[in-house]
Amino acid sequence: MTISKNQHFVPRLLLRQWADSDDQVRCWRWKDKKIEAFSPTTKSIMAETRLYRAQHIDNPSIYEDTLNRIETNAARVLEKLRNPQRPRLVTEDFHAWSLFILAQRARTPAKIAWARHKARDIFIDEFEKPDPEFDRLNADERFSSLSHCINEHHPNVLANCHLDTTMQIISDEKHVSAMCRLKWFVRRKFARSLIISDDPVSLVNGLHEKNCLIALPISPNEVFFAVSDERIRDRILSEDDKSAAARINHDQALQAQRFVVGDVEPRFLEKRLRKEPEPFVPTNPPSRRDGG
Repeated sequence: MTISKNQHFVPRLLLRQWADSDDQVRCWRWKDKKIEAFSPTTKSIMAETRLYRAQHIDNPSIYEDTLNRIETNAARVLEKLRNPQRPRLVTEDFHAWSLFILAQRARTPAKIAWARHKARDIFIDEFEKPDPEFDRLNADERFSSLSHCINEHHPNVLANCHLDTTMQIISDEKHVSAMCRLKWFVRRKFARSLIISDDPVSLVNGLHEKNCLIALPISPNEVFFAVSDERIRDRILSEDDKSAAARINHDQALQAQRFVVGDVEPRFLEKRLRKEPEPFVPTNPPSRRDGG
């Protein structure tokens, strides 16, 4: 029997910054039409089984292993970023943290699901359209299209296409270089405790656009920023402590898919945190007369 691995989409190296001595965090979500607080450990929160699991290949953990290497390298950079003495970052640090930020933008369940559906659409569009050359060469009448043939002989292609694409986006040198060129800094002074969501990297404008701003809370009182313009940095550092904390928490709550972690008033989340989806109820359930 295959044992499912708990795969974190928000790394524990971040979540632990909000944890107590028992490795528990204060987590919030909508449940039964009200905001609920609960106290999971960092091991059990913001994780899913088989999220990055490869199919039909010898090494099903290949994508998870890649993300683990990114996290391991990022851990040493996080130490430097949180060090108030501001140790100098070296080239390897910039590369490691850039990969970490790019990975965090792409690895959430919603984005993995989107990539899966997008990959399937592209695959079908490309390989199920009529192809006279395939019809001429195809010696097996079972296969009505190239797509059918590929899925029969190479099921890993479509099954893992979305994860392959995600990893390529993360490691794309033009994205990494653009991230490294931004101006990095950490703001450490806030008037209240910060929260972190299950989709924690905020991006304003595109990575390759003017006025780009990236923000990631790295502890309850520290935020990593990367900006394209020094004027944006100056505005962030000059913002008053109370307004800055409220803005960061506002962005984290709005961007969250389901969860936020940290000390915050429930009233703050009620208007910002995404509500749990309503259960699906068919509009025209089958009657007994219809055989339902």
